[in-house]
Amino acid sequence: MQIDVAMELAKNEIVNNINEVSKRYNLPSCLLNNILQAIAVEINNIAQQDLAKNMEDYQREKNMELYKEVKEKEKESDK
Repeated sequence: MQIDVAMELAKNEIVNNINEVSKRYNLPSCLLNNILQAIAVEINNIAQQDLAKNMEDYQREKNMELYKEVKEKEKESDK
């Protein structure tokens, strides 16, 4: 499935669920807005954590590549 289609379907599903919750708990839109803002903050925190982990993984990978290159050069120079 293409990402744009998946995103649109996910958005529609989220909106439908928000509407259901709004009806179930009789919440006005101003309160829903506050709830959605709190959810957005949580999602942003998770995204930042994911980005930091990805950067750490990338840096670890590059460090390992550099380490292997240095070891290989050391082997060549010892010959």
